[in-house]
Amino acid sequence: MKRLGPMTLMLALCAFSCAEKKDKEDSVSESGNLAPLTENGESTAMEIDATSRTDWVGLDLDSAGFISVADLPNQPTWDLAFKRTSIKMNGADVQMQVVAKDFAAIELAPKDGYVSDQPSTAPEAVETAGLAFHVEPAWYAYDINTHVVSSRGLVYVIKSNEGRYFKLKFLDYYNAARLPAYINLEFQELQGVEP
Repeated sequence: MKRLGPMTLMLALCAFSCAEKKDKEDSVSESGNLAPLTENGESTAMEIDATSRTDWVGLDLDSAGFISVADLPNQPTWDLAFKRTSIKMNGADVQMQVVAKDFAAIELAPKDGYVSDQPSTAPEAVETAGLAFHVEPAWYAYDINTHVVSSRGLVYVIKSNEGRYFKLKFLDYYNAARLPAYINLEFQELQGVEP
C-alpha cells in the first residue's frame, strides 16, 4: 500500500472540501429561494426569492425555515407562501391581523380579531381574491407611474399552524441590486397573548 505524502494529502482534502462546497452551492441555487437568515436583536430578518411567476415558496415561521417549491404541496408545516407580490396562508389554522402599533412596541399578541384566507373558487377570480394580505389595505402599494412596488410598512401579528404568535413586517420588495420579487421581511415570536 502506497502512503500519501503530506502535500498530496492536503491537496486531496482541499479537492474534497471544494467539491462538497460546490454541491451545497448547487443545492441552494437549484432551489432558488434559500437566503441567509440574519439576527437583528431578537428578531429575524429574511430575504425571500419570490421571483417565480408559477411556483410558490413557503416559509415556516416556527422553524424560521424555507419550504422548497418542490416540497410545498406535501409539506404541511409552512405558514406563509410567496409568489411575486402574492402572499397566502396555509389553511384556516394560520391567521393574521394588522396591528396599529409599531413593530418594536408589540410584546403580546391580540386576543382576537384574526382572519384567515378565504380564497375564491370562481374560475374568473384573480389569484389573490380572498387572500388576507391582499384585502385593503394590501401589504404593498404599486405606483402606476414608476411601476415600483413598495411595502406599506404595516405590522402584522400572525398565528402559526403550531399556535404560536409572531409579529411580522415587510421591509422591501427589492434586493440590494434593486431586482424585484425579493421580499425582505422581519419577524419575531411574541411571548404570549393579551389578557
